[in-house]
Amino acid sequence: MTENRGTEYEAQGVYLGTAHGVITPPVGSDLSGFIARTEPMTGVHDDLCVRAMVWAEDAALTNAAALVTLDVVDVEARSVAAIRDRIAALTGIPGEAVGVTCTHTHGGPATMATGRLGRCDIDYLDGVCQTAAETAAAAARSVASVVMRWAVGSEPTVGKNRRIPGGIIDPAVPVLRYQRLDGTVVALLVSYGCHPVTLGPNNRLATADYPGYVRRTLEAVYPGAAAQFVTGCCGQVNNGHTARDGDHGQGMHWRTFGEAERIGRAVAGAALQAAEQAARLDAALPVTDVPVLPARVRTARRIVRLPFLPPPEQAELARLVDGWRTEAEAMARRARLPGEFERLQVFLAWAEEVRAGHPAGAVDAEVMVLAIGNVSLVLLPGESFVEFGLEIKERSAPRRVMTLAYANGRPGYIPHRSAYPAGGYEVEEAYRYYGHPTCFAPEAGEAIVETAIDLVAEVSLATDAATR
Repeated sequence: MTENRGTEYEAQGVYLGTAHGVITPPVGSDLSGFIARTEPMTGVHDDLCVRAMVWAEDAALTNAAALVTLDVVDVEARSVAAIRDRIAALTGIPGEAVGVTCTHTHGGPATMATGRLGRCDIDYLDGVCQTAAETAAAAARSVASVVMRWAVGSEPTVGKNRRIPGGIIDPAVPVLRYQRLDGTVVALLVSYGCHPVTLGPNNRLATADYPGYVRRTLEAVYPGAAAQFVTGCCGQVNNGHTARDGDHGQGMHWRTFGEAERIGRAVAGAALQAAEQAARLDAALPVTDVPVLPARVRTARRIVRLPFLPPPEQAELARLVDGWRTEAEAMARRARLPGEFERLQVFLAWAEEVRAGHPAGAVDAEVMVLAIGNVSLVLLPGESFVEFGLEIKERSAPRRVMTLAYANGRPGYIPHRSAYPAGGYEVEEAYRYYGHPTCFAPEAGEAIVETAIDLVAEVSLATDAATR
């Protein structure tokens, strides 16, 4: 079932440019995303890419904005700043009008210099930032007039709530279809909220995981078109395993490239159906009679302070350390699973930092909204739980909203308030890999939601005023 709210024959015109580049790391690089993967990359299954879209109100790049998406697990704020600065230097597009998102593939290289998510090659990371900027510049040089259509498909079978069997997910597959007046497709922007962790820690080949198959499927259907996939809010959503299954070596028999292809095609199928339903409206009228309204391009961003829960008391910390050291001693006398000892090393290093007085009581994160006409792309930081994206969309209605996670920095997991009583990986453990003293407090995610809703309203007012 697709959703296509608004005036039936309403189409919006905008100037769009697209481009892509390759950021595949060299063999021997550390891949990020699994503590249980202790050996380096051995080869390439499919190239990792940077994809860019640039929107503007005319060919002179008036009020231009850009969205850059990287096939990596995440990047830090300093890398986002570097990409923005270089894009500004190459194109004149202000840095504050550039959004940087990551697909969050766990088949990509370590790209964060801090935290404990793999050894980051700084020279490679600098090359990623440069390629991202050059790709955005190529997109800016290619802007041309297109018609934009919005639709929302549904894929309820791929995403699974890994904390609660049968629990909440977001099945929506929002699509922005860009086409010429004759109906030929120029580009698609597609999103879905599911962790790209189809391949497990036993995989040592670079891969974009299922987002790569989404893009390739759509580009096969629309030859010459560019497909950009952006991952939605999916902090506790993947395709059917728990957060710790990989550490325990469970379920590896079905975490294959064939499965990644299957679910990538399923998501692409939902996007394709939605995109074609949107195009049906144009087919109902002669080309010369399709009304095209100019789409204004607006951006807004705000820094949000995200507080942590109180750190453990020294006595509790000592108890934890004693238990982990005892566990490590026992491991020395038995066979152990891949990553089992490395996990304890991360925990013990975290404990030393907290014992010495971890300096962070909160971190800053960015919320951004990029609006093209009556569609708002809401860029959220970190691994935001699915409830946040759903709430933003519900409370922003009737505004058309696409929520994107893993954007503009890497604060880590941001759980929903409902997750704290049960604890679990996202609440009790994951923050240690990101170098945080504790998990974010429940009000952190709520502050992000309120900020996002405010920014959607802000760009909506600015767009409406400019249109009158």
